[in-house]
Amino acid sequence: VDRVRAAVGELDDDSSSSDEEIIRHDVCERGRRRFDVKLDPGQWARLANYAAAYANPVFRANDDDDADAALEVTLAGCVVALPGAADQLFHADGMDRFFNVFVPLVDVDATNGPTEFALGSQLDPHAVARAPTLQYDDAARLATPTSLRAGDLLVFDYRVLHRGRGNPSAAPRPVYYAVFAPPGETDLINFPPPPPDAPA
Repeated sequence: VDRVRAAVGELDDDSSSSDEEIIRHDVCERGRRRFDVKLDPGQWARLANYAAAYANPVFRANDDDDADAALEVTLAGCVVALPGAADQLFHADGMDRFFNVFVPLVDVDATNGPTEFALGSQLDPHAVARAPTLQYDDAARLATPTSLRAGDLLVFDYRVLHRGRGNPSAAPRPVYYAVFAPPGETDLINFPPPPPDAPA
């Protein structure tokens, strides 16, 4: 976690000196002072296995044909909201049959930037078009978990509209995540492909 925080600190310095958003195969800027760092699944296998142990029963219990019983981790990362990070716009992470499992690495509450969700938005075929102005929609059913302790799990469908709230605290707010998908399927949306000469 300290290495991730150090890397994010360097990126924040680079971002502050440029108007261009950082978008790389291993890290993307997800709004002002908010960075998404792709992690080596092998180095974080213990945390991914912990997430899988609790999340897979949820997938099985909510799938009538049991097709999601064999979901596996296809991507892992850590989103770090630095002090002063602004509210994100509402957005979906991607496609059907993919799920996100958040594991906060510090306690998260209203003081350091919880995640806000648009309930039921995964069932709305027009949700993505509505996302940019959703916070002004009085009819939207928005909900924010009141608090999450470090090590808690938060499971949600990839299609659910959500946003990270701002971090007005004096400390970074790191949240590990694991993306679960059917075997052989990969998220091709949230990070660009690595260059040909990138280390494996």
